Amino acid sequence: MTEVGSDSEPFEIQTKSFPFSVPAGVGREVLIRYTASLIGLETGSVSIRSNSADQPEAFVTIQAAGSDGQTPRIRLEREMIGFPVVAVGDTSTSKIAIGNASLVVLDVEWELNGQDAFSATASGPMFTLGGGDRVSS
Repeated sequence: MTEVGSDSEPFEIQTKSFPFSVPAGVGREVLIRYTASLIGLETGSVSIRSNSADQPEAFVTIQAAGSDGQTPRIRLEREMIGFPVVAVGDTSTSKIAIGNASLVVLDVEWELNGQDAFSATASGPMFTLGGGDRVSS
């Protein structure tokens, strides 16, 4: 990997040792720091240049939300769940991780919408998360 760069000021690449090599079949993490500069959503991207024959330059979209700490903010680990192909009559299970990215209580209600093939379980239709808390359902 020859270079990694961010195009947005609130995001900063923390890993400074470039270039580096990634051996076959191995991964390497690059740390990115976010410093909130406003209340609300901030987005940017990371460009990664390497000697990859099929993709010499790759891009990763990054986003984070700044808060005043007094406004509840939900944090979802992911916004879509893709189930694998499941044989008719069999089941597959996945989780949604819900977090509170603020310093105040976040009240959460949930409702499952969609086809009858889906069902959901949790401790109830409403729960409360304290500041910084996280739950997987």
